[in-house]
Amino acid sequence: MKNKNLMHLKFEYQDALESKKDILNSEKSTMMMGKIMENYASLRKAEIKKKTELQKKIKSMLNLLKKIRRNLPEVESPVISKKQREVKTEFSPEKKKYSDSMESQLREIQRKLNEIGR
Repeated sequence: MKNKNLMHLKFEYQDALESKKDILNSEKSTMMMGKIMENYASLRKAEIKKKTELQKKIKSMLNLLKKIRRNLPEVESPVISKKQREVKTEFSPEKKKYSDSMESQLREIQRKLNEIGR
């Protein structure tokens, strides 16, 4: 081989060391990304498998429910009058009463927050 096409570059020791560290860090990051992508692919496959299993189970349950409904007799539901539907229910939520010790603790916490804010 002829030496006409060869080039020699001179790097300072610190520059060469930094460049080598950067290259190694890039390689490490690339390998970690590959590992993450493989992990994602396997998790995605497992997710799809679980979803198809769930879909099959739901389908079989629906078929089972249809069979049960066919075998059960028809039941007539009673007619409900308007008066029965309009039953009023009164609801009044109970207010929780804080004890004095809790109130004093809240005031103390607020005082500390105000002191920190200054």
